[in-house]
Amino acid sequence: MKYIRVEAILLLLLVGAGMIGTVSAAKFNLVPIVDGSVRDGLDAPKDGIPDYVLENSVVQVLNVEQFEDRGIIEFDLSTLPRSITNAQLSLTVFGSNGPYPFEVEVLTYKGDGILSLSDFNAGTSFYVFNYAGEEAINFDVTSFVQNTVNSGSRYAGFNIRTVPSIIPMNGPYVAFNSIEYPPAAKLIIKTKGK
Repeated sequence: MKYIRVEAILLLLLVGAGMIGTVSAAKFNLVPIVDGSVRDGLDAPKDGIPDYVLENSVVQVLNVEQFEDRGIIEFDLSTLPRSITNAQLSLTVFGSNGPYPFEVEVLTYKGDGILSLSDFNAGTSFYVFNYAGEEAINFDVTSFVQNTVNSGSRYAGFNIRTVPSIIPMNGPYVAFNSIEYPPAAKLIIKTKGK
């Protein structure tokens, strides 16, 4: 009985001192599970139906008269706690071409961890920005990541596309670094403690 009281008092002191019973805030830097591009056209008709998966390459976003490439990035969220306070998608530019600025749209979807033709039309509009030659793009995706984690989905997907250009081949594009051409995209997550 005497030992139980001592243990109980010690436990109360540790909790009071914040040494146990709390979880501190954490930061996660996730890299993609898959990334690349999905293409419609070029060696096939550009008809809105994807034709090729471009793996082991940069994440290219281009929409010209003969073909369209949509950049696809998916992250595995299975290691994250549910208490997300902030999530930022960070993209480093591999290369780009004007005329600038041009509109880029980011769609979000619950992914499957596989780069496939179905990713071409996946997602709902989440963020639109005018790209003007910047070396990096960062934007807040907290609501999407939190909703994806809360729903129990494992993968967060991003489908990046641009508006059509009248230039036949080498029109405005932006290509982001990838797993094969680092530094790959990052999903920077902050969580709160209890």
